[in-house]
Amino acid sequence: MGLYDIGKTTTVDLVYKMVLTAGGTPRNRVNDPKHPDDFYDVVSYKRKIVAFYSLGDYLTFSANDFYDYANQKCDILVCSCSTNKPMVYANNALNRYNTTRINKTDAPNKRAEKATNVADALVVIGMI
Repeated sequence: MGLYDIGKTTTVDLVYKMVLTAGGTPRNRVNDPKHPDDFYDVVSYKRKIVAFYSLGDYLTFSANDFYDYANQKCDILVCSCSTNKPMVYANNALNRYNTTRINKTDAPNKRAEKATNVADALVVIGMI
């Protein structure tokens, strides 16, 4: 979770690619037509079902998607949630489950963005 334009989507995408590289099997990645960097997918990985959802800047719509992932029996949801948006519906959906929320690290400067995103992605990978 973090503020707008801090690298949340980039980090979720890095985690997604790391999972696929390590043998994860994607179901059907869909990129958002209005925001092509944002995506969602469900991946089978190490006997777990992992949902990826990078559309966290649009949290009023996300709650329904979170319930859908629960209905699909996903074990883990990797999501990029904005902290500068109203999260009432998304929080209600997330609070029904055991959640761990990780704050996205803000890179100290432009040159450090990639390393910061990779470091954050490795934290998430370690939790899957």
